[in-house]
Parts: sequence; structure tokens; C-alpha cells
Amino acid sequence: GGWHSGEKCLNRDLITETRTYHTCDKNVANSCYSTSSASKLTADINNSQTTFNVNEVSSFYSCSETEVKLASNLDTSGTSVVVSDNSSINFGDYIRFNSEVMKVINVGSSGSIEVIRSQLNSVASAHNTDDIQSLCEISDYIIINEEVMQLTAIGDGNELTVIRQALPTNY
Repeated sequence: GGWHSGEKCLNRDLITETRTYHTCDKNVANSCYSTSSASKLTADINNSQTTFNVNEVSSFYSCSETEVKLASNLDTSGTSVVVSDNSSINFGDYIRFNSEVMKVINVGSSGSIEVIRSQLNSVASAHNTDDIQSLCEISDYIIINEEVMQLTAIGDGNELTVIRQALPTNY
């Protein structure tokens, strides 16, 4: 493996190559390694670094609509959210209303949830009753050059936290 800076990679043989990121779901198969992402490191990383920044994080998660709707309006600063049904929402889930992603930090009764706003590099915005909620899935693994890393968190801005050498690299 080597380390990316933009699209360039300095491999272990000290030869510069052009490479891109790859993303992968938890059931690793050869076919999943062929999917490229537009995300790139913003600076070189060393072989023990577990937190680093990328130029964008949207390729590391996807969201799909659910039947759940916002039960009351939500302003730009509120963290208590009431939805039509919170039975499928769990602590730690990422949910999205319109373009804002929120992290669920508590699931209460009667459709109430507590959230941290503006997650995954999104911006807090006002939301209206009956806005549809999406549930977001974060990629479990990423590959930089040939090293498989387990993605454990997407932090403020475009910061990723990983577990290094999470899976064998013989793909």
C-alpha cells in the first residue's frame, strides 16, 4: 500500500501512481473493490494515522426514504424532534430531513428523538411537518491504495476515523 495525496499515490516501492479511493460494504467481495469514489485525502497520512481529512464525505454514506414523517416543525437550532413513528429509529442512527443529516442520540416515547444537528458536513435548516425522513447508511470499509480500513466515524467537516488494516488485502 501507499498513501494518497489528491490523485497521486506514493507506493511502497516509492513509485508515484494515480489512484482513487474505493468504498466497500461489510460483506467484502472482490466485486466491491471496483467501485471508485470521488473523495480524496487532503494531505498525506502515515502508516499509523487513524484520523484524517478528505475533500468530501458524501460518497461514504447513502440515504433512503422511509415512511416516517416529521410530526411538527423544526427550526434551525432544535435538537428535540418528534416523528410520526420512531420504532425503526435507533441510538446512533443517522437520519436526514431534506439535505440536513442528524445523528440520533436518544430515542424516547411517543415519537420523540434527540439529535445532533448538521452531521456529515450538512447544514442545519428549518424543516416542516410532514417532511419525509431518510435513514442513512455509512460505509463500513474504505480502501486507500491496497489497505482496507474500517470506517468508525465521520466527524466535523470532512474528518474520517478508521481502524487500520481491518481486513486482509488479498483481493
